[in-house]
Amino acid sequence: MSDLPNTSAEFREFFHTMRDQIHDKIRSRMEKLGGKVCLRMYHDNYLTDICYTFYETDDDGFGRAMFLDTVEITPEGDIDISLRDSEDCYNPVWCLEDMTVTDALYVLEELEAVSTFHEAHPDKAVFTDYDPDFDRENY
Repeated sequence: MSDLPNTSAEFREFFHTMRDQIHDKIRSRMEKLGGKVCLRMYHDNYLTDICYTFYETDDDGFGRAMFLDTVEITPEGDIDISLRDSEDCYNPVWCLEDMTVTDALYVLEELEAVSTFHEAHPDKAVFTDYDPDFDRENY
């Protein structure tokens, strides 16, 4: 058990290493999925079971609950994460580099769920954009 962190500095390094590993896994998963995934299509059509909630607080102290919409590798090589609130009136874009370890882990879990779906349904295309008129029966 001596490999476990004992001090705040050791925990900080442990989390930094874990964060880097999660980011690498997200990038790898995104590349396998084609570089852009509209997670909202999987949520709205019940194609995956995971839909995490992300939180943001404004300058006045008001919080907002949000959900993943689209994850995309940008031309510059960054990973941008578009979110949406439950009322579809606020759509921030977060950079993966700015996310907490926990939030990045949640992104990875959702991408893994999409990968699992496509492993079971290899004939289905990966959703890259939101389609409000999507017909699940003919997918």
